[in-house]
Amino acid sequence: MKKNNFTIFLLSIYLIGCSEAEKPQKYIFNPNDLDGNLNKYAISNGLMDEIDCGLTSLLFSKEILNMIKLNREFSLDDIMESTPTTIELYKDKIVWSDLGQVTKINKNKIVIKGLKNETIDLNLVINENNIHFKFIDKELVCIFPFKKI
Repeated sequence: MKKNNFTIFLLSIYLIGCSEAEKPQKYIFNPNDLDGNLNKYAISNGLMDEIDCGLTSLLFSKEILNMIKLNREFSLDDIMESTPTTIELYKDKIVWSDLGQVTKINKNKIVIKGLKNETIDLNLVINENNIHFKFIDKELVCIFPFKKI
């Protein structure tokens, strides 16, 4: 009888542990909000910063992420089509299915592997209904909005 109770106890703990598995929250890049408010998302105020932030936002398209995944150089023709990417946010990582990468979140910072062994550093900002990635490159500072799905 005691063995049966112990087995039931262990099975209960196992089932509770499995049901508590972390479920990701999905987000999609929000290019419409960015395009309509580029001055809001280009934090730096250099002469060409709004244009540079707009061009940098192409990083969050399925097409560009797929080219990075395939390690293929892209041309101007490649950026004409732009489908917003979707990500899965966990407590400690982000799954980029279009990029084929999982990036660890370390103190709200992530690093994406880019072309030719380059890396792209992003800061993660989490709000109630959305997240933003902050990109800093020398004096250029951009924020890229994602909305909860």
